[in-house]
Amino acid sequence: MNIGIISSRYAKALMRFAEENGEAGETCQQARTLVKAFDEIPEFHRIIDDKASISDDRKVELLQSALGDDKMTRSLEQFVRLLIHNERINLLRFMLRKFVDDFLNAYDIYLTKLIVPKESPQLEMRLAGIIKKVSGKNVIIETVIRPEMVGGFIVSVGDYRVDASIKTQLDKLKRSFQKKNRRIV
Repeated sequence: MNIGIISSRYAKALMRFAEENGEAGETCQQARTLVKAFDEIPEFHRIIDDKASISDDRKVELLQSALGDDKMTRSLEQFVRLLIHNERINLLRFMLRKFVDDFLNAYDIYLTKLIVPKESPQLEMRLAGIIKKVSGKNVIIETVIRPEMVGGFIVSVGDYRVDASIKTQLDKLKRSFQKKNRRIV
């Protein structure tokens, strides 16, 4: 069984189905939330994949609860039920990742991760404007708050990463100072 091919085919089917229902954007957001839940809670995948002790309806309920207050889109719910019926629910996390990637590519959207010590809507708007101007693509910024950072920010866009944190700048300065002092001695 080739997980990549199967995931890709199901993801494309979900994309078409969600677009037909006018729910593609909302389904993508929910897929991102579920992928995050799978990443943060390793047991979640095992529970969803359990065929013996958890009923199909309970699996849908668990996925719904991972979305919080959002009601699962009709497209996503029917997709999950199809996976359960076809005994492919064990591949859900791979399919959702592929669906998110396909959606972002289809709608020319960059998913950007911003790590900051505290919320900064002005920085987010400025970064979104710069990225859109340079790339011509729309931007979704996913902000992670890390209070332990002294200042600055770290931004990841696709395969590119810019680390403008105070810690990194101080480390560069320290290395530069050490390098210059070695030459003197």
